[in-house]
Amino acid sequence: MPPDVHSPLQSRVTLTSSLIAILVGIVAGLVLVELGLRLVLGETYTLGLGWYGSERVFHERALRDETRAGIRYTYDMEGFRGKAAHPPSDRTVLFIGDSFTEGSGVADDGTFSSVAERALHERGIRAQCLNAGVHGLGAAQELRLLRELIAARHADAVVVQLFPHNDLSDNWEDGGFSLQNGRLVEHVPRRVPPRVALREAISHSRAVRYSIAARVFVRAVVPAHYFEAPLDDVAYDLERQLLVETLATGRQHGVPVLFLIVGADPAECAAVNDDSPDHRPYRRVREMVRTLDAPSIDLCSVASRPEDFGTIDPHYSPLGYSRVGQAVTDALVPLLQAAGGPYRVE
Repeated sequence: MPPDVHSPLQSRVTLTSSLIAILVGIVAGLVLVELGLRLVLGETYTLGLGWYGSERVFHERALRDETRAGIRYTYDMEGFRGKAAHPPSDRTVLFIGDSFTEGSGVADDGTFSSVAERALHERGIRAQCLNAGVHGLGAAQELRLLRELIAARHADAVVVQLFPHNDLSDNWEDGGFSLQNGRLVEHVPRRVPPRVALREAISHSRAVRYSIAARVFVRAVVPAHYFEAPLDDVAYDLERQLLVETLATGRQHGVPVLFLIVGADPAECAAVNDDSPDHRPYRRVREMVRTLDAPSIDLCSVASRPEDFGTIDPHYSPLGYSRVGQAVTDALVPLLQAAGGPYRVE
């Protein structure tokens, strides 16, 4: 009998069938892995690579009404938090900062800007307090937002809130400013560090967005420290120059600037003099602000007890926001009185 010789067509069919079987097996295996990881890790498993905010959110949230963790957040037609009409006023105070200023964890009327507005009226000073706090902002983004808002409307005082716990990394990730020969230089367009650009590409990819297996793979392959910001003397010098420019922006418009320095939690407030890596940013930025020719409040001296911080949301509790609002009011009164013109309720 002649040998059994397969035709080229039969060989191609066999090879195609084998490849399809292998592909189906791989897909089935990936599906099983994905389902298993969802059962073990849960659908909320995150990359934990970090992120940074943008001042663009201020405008993007205009007229938005959101509910997060049972808390209602509303924004007016410009992007300031709170749609409720402000009482008649002779003064305007602009609040700029991150999620602490925005008031994460409390209703519109529970933010420290809202508390300050009511407290000022109780003292006979008719002032509207505009809340431009945006979660995730650092000194770089706050400076750009301040420049925009202070040029667009009259303000009698500006309150700028700092969060040393992540401001230094926010500045690096933003890429909008750097130091050259000790001078602050602005970059347009921003020079986002390659590592940050890679992180954002990974975080916004569809595979990572929809697949837990992809997230596990990324965390296994990419070193945990790869995306961390360099917290060296250059980072502190950049923060200082950004604050100097923030202060200069206010003075250019004849507006006093009040700085607020927020501690992350009671433990950090209790260790403000500790030079450990965990607490060094707060200590150094606090001392930095004290060297500036501007009023400031170390909020660890105002709200530092466990009851001042939320138990679920890692920000202030309603009590903490209230205490901060009262302290801000005490500091604003002389600034608003010094602004000249009518300011008291007749």
